[in-house]
Amino acid sequence: MRVEQNQSITLFVGQTSGSGSKMEKEGQDKKNTVFAGDLNMNQNATLQERMEQRKAQAQKQAMKIVGDVFAADKAMDDEMESIRNHVRELQQEKLECQRELDWYNGEQERLKEVYGVTDDSEEQKELELLRRCEDGKATMEEREQAEAIKQRGLTEYQSRQLELDKAKAPYQETIDKNDKLIQQGNRTLEEMRKERLKKDPMVKAQKQAEEILDAARDEIVGMITEEGKDHIDEETEEREEKGEKIEEEREKKEEFIEKQKEKREEEEEELLENMPVTEMLTLDKQKTDTKQELQEILSKMKLVAEDIKGAAVDETL
Repeated sequence: MRVEQNQSITLFVGQTSGSGSKMEKEGQDKKNTVFAGDLNMNQNATLQERMEQRKAQAQKQAMKIVGDVFAADKAMDDEMESIRNHVRELQQEKLECQRELDWYNGEQERLKEVYGVTDDSEEQKELELLRRCEDGKATMEEREQAEAIKQRGLTEYQSRQLELDKAKAPYQETIDKNDKLIQQGNRTLEEMRKERLKKDPMVKAQKQAEEILDAARDEIVGMITEEGKDHIDEETEEREEKGEKIEEEREKKEEFIEKQKEKREEEEEELLENMPVTEMLTLDKQKTDTKQELQEILSKMKLVAEDIKGAAVDETL
């Protein structure tokens, strides 16, 4: 008779779809984390330095989001592969147990031939009744009948068959357990595949990374715009300051001209008051002569009368 070997049963502890969701949630929590240190930029730096710093921060954060989801996705891949390997081990163990079981079944068929027992014989029917009692599947009446058979005494054929049943029982138990574990493992793999297809965390992570980079680009454009605005404001302020200085100088000149004009008018009035009539007439004649000379010069040089008037005013100053 074949010697029975001890069989070790490896129980399957798989991850359900719920744990997959937990893993994804942890990845989501990580990708939403923003480090305060990343947001502290040196405001005293140049525009180019601040732009480069903001770009580096956005790239770092985007890479972290994608990297965290990739790591979680890789962890799920590793777990799924671990489940597949375990299912293969269970199938291999089941195959080995099935070989042993087939050997015992063959021995039992051989015994029937050796002892000349047929399936419809009374001896075989009593054996089947005894087997149902051993499996706990017999009725109360059948258990009473089995007890009577035992008291009467079993045949050698029946005894040897029951011994073979006990020898092959562990192999059958292993096969039954492995079947359940294999089904559980395949069901878990299918749930994990469906969960991944439904949520597709990597696509979401890439989209969020693109949003972060877009926001950084907008912020950099804002930096450039603000810098240009500040520069324009500075130039405008400088121009306004220069305009104010020019206006002040112009007002000073006008004030000086006005004072000189008033002074000249006062001197002329005082001179006329003290000047005799004959001298006044002579002065008028001089003015007339001077006017004629100016007209002659104007004709010769073809100058514009308004330019001459302006020159005369400058001369009086």
